[in-house]
Amino acid sequence: MYVTGWAEGFALVVDNQNVERAILLPMSPPGTVSTVPPVNDSDIEIYGFQQCMPGTQKIHFGFGICDLCPPETKNNGSTGVQCEICIDTNSSLCFRASSGEVHRNSLTNYDQADPYPESPDSASFDDVLLNNVFKWIDMSSGILCMLVSPTFWALIALALGTVLFAIMIILSFFPSMKHRRKFLQRIFVRLDLVGEGELWLGGLVTLAIVFLITFTCKFSDAFADLYPIEQVLSNINSCYPNLVNAKFSSTLQLLIIRKHDQEKPIFDMLDDQNITLTAEFISTDFQCSNVSVQQNLDRDQILMVPEHSINCSYVRKNAGILSVSTVLPQHIVTMQFNLVGPFFVGGLRLCFSGPMMMAEKGKYAVRELKFCRFLYTPDQVLSVDLTVYTEMTKTINHTSTALSNHKGDLYSGLWLPTLTIKNALWDSHIYNNDENKYLRSLNWHLKLIVDIAESKFYMKNSQEPIARSYEIVFKTFLFSSKTTLD
Repeated sequence: MYVTGWAEGFALVVDNQNVERAILLPMSPPGTVSTVPPVNDSDIEIYGFQQCMPGTQKIHFGFGICDLCPPETKNNGSTGVQCEICIDTNSSLCFRASSGEVHRNSLTNYDQADPYPESPDSASFDDVLLNNVFKWIDMSSGILCMLVSPTFWALIALALGTVLFAIMIILSFFPSMKHRRKFLQRIFVRLDLVGEGELWLGGLVTLAIVFLITFTCKFSDAFADLYPIEQVLSNINSCYPNLVNAKFSSTLQLLIIRKHDQEKPIFDMLDDQNITLTAEFISTDFQCSNVSVQQNLDRDQILMVPEHSINCSYVRKNAGILSVSTVLPQHIVTMQFNLVGPFFVGGLRLCFSGPMMMAEKGKYAVRELKFCRFLYTPDQVLSVDLTVYTEMTKTINHTSTALSNHKGDLYSGLWLPTLTIKNALWDSHIYNNDENKYLRSLNWHLKLIVDIAESKFYMKNSQEPIARSYEIVFKTFLFSSKTTLD
């Protein structure tokens, strides 16, 4: 075997047992990389060159591979000599090895893990009534809030009584008005519930008490409508933003514990919900023809997902986005996405979705599942061997229907996924120097494994009213009687 070189390449000549073969490998110019010649019967193979792939560059003349574009630069494939600087880095992202800019709006994270409300400080209707009936609402809260305040109208009545009291005093200085003054005194004496008709001034105070009791009853009626919090019917909550007729509790329970008969249907509905897994490969030149999906079984067995069960789309607006989705065959499963080709992936977005389900006229409802999590590292490309562990947790919301005519309590359910990266999200620990960066070009298989399991626990949230209708009526009547008698 002989090796010879010249200024722009080298040659390898093999002469072994009457077998003569020569390989000519010229240097590739900037923006290109050497390519293997097609198979032929000729004794001489001459390597050619092709343009660098999108997302890569080659500045120098030589034998080396094309390098990945640094972060915040791009190459759409029109030239491979040098990557261009991304223009709009505020509203868009430029990954490493990017062929274009990806708008941030298409990479948003969203989930439904909203915190369950906490019970108000006052969990007794007595405290609620006293705290809010005698609560002063200033003008900054709005005219409407002033008009629904019992204290406001009681003060209006006292102000009116003060004016009438002043008029009575003025009339006492005019003898000709004595009969009218006596007439007004008799009216106020009749209205006196405080002094039991002994003082006409008590009638003015009674007028304020009547106003106070009237608007207290109106407040109590509106408070009854502040349950449940999902179906608030009254506008009073705009004046009392933290006021709800509901108290809440949350508990974490073992899934293995037997369920009550009323609870079983919501658990069964969650188990029957069809969940779709979507993997979006961001800033990549992988296309649908490069993708296959499989289910990993026990004992290293696999089950390939048929093409008709895979929904695949590739959008190339600026940087390519490959979206692959499939309906999970079951909720405890391991799915694997295989991407074959000499391309790279800038980021990964995993999404879970499922339809809303209802039963028994809304008594049981499974909420629509909408979850997406975007995973990426600014200065690296996605690992070629990535495993994401997903734990699915059931969340059950129980709402007591004590204030409605609905037969039986209401139950709603939702799956909450939690993602954990089992291994490195990127391969910088492998390609950390110039000697082994060529290994990137040797790996033509990107593997994403999504291992899905169900949590051993479930979250149960309960909601019940602070005061039921009969309690509100009784304690409002008791408050009114007490105010009048005192």
